[in-house]
Amino acid sequence: MGKPELVLQHLDEWMVRWRHYQHQDDWKIEMDRQSARRFNYGAGLGVGGALGMYTMAPATVNRIFGPPHFFDIGFDVQWKNFVRSTMNSTRRYNPNGYARVLFCGIPAYFVAAAGEHFAEQRRLDTVSYTHLRAHETPEHLVCRLLLEKKKK
Repeated sequence: MGKPELVLQHLDEWMVRWRHYQHQDDWKIEMDRQSARRFNYGAGLGVGGALGMYTMAPATVNRIFGPPHFFDIGFDVQWKNFVRSTMNSTRRYNPNGYARVLFCGIPAYFVAAAGEHFAEQRRLDTVSYTHLRAHETPEHLVCRLLLEKKKK
């Protein structure tokens, strides 16, 4: 990435930070970015939650999915019994304390961070021509017009 691209990226970050959008394309890019960020955070939370359930001790599983309460009827009881019997039927890795936090948190962080990285790469690759023209300085304008004149 050369110097002009870095300058444009800096201006992009400034515009997003201060909510100054030069064009409708800028707003669309920001909305797409926020949508991707929501998905990435959701994926990270999903991985962390799944690993948290996987690393639950049998006593915790029994307490959460244990004997039904007075309002548990029908499918709810069947689902709880299925989860309890499935999770307690095999031995699993059950770390305690910070080991569990690390076992669940690090993969969740990497899923979210990788998603953010690839979404940012896609955003930088799909910058529109109008978006680039919004940052055009008088010097850039002169160079562009001279190049267009030279092509004709």
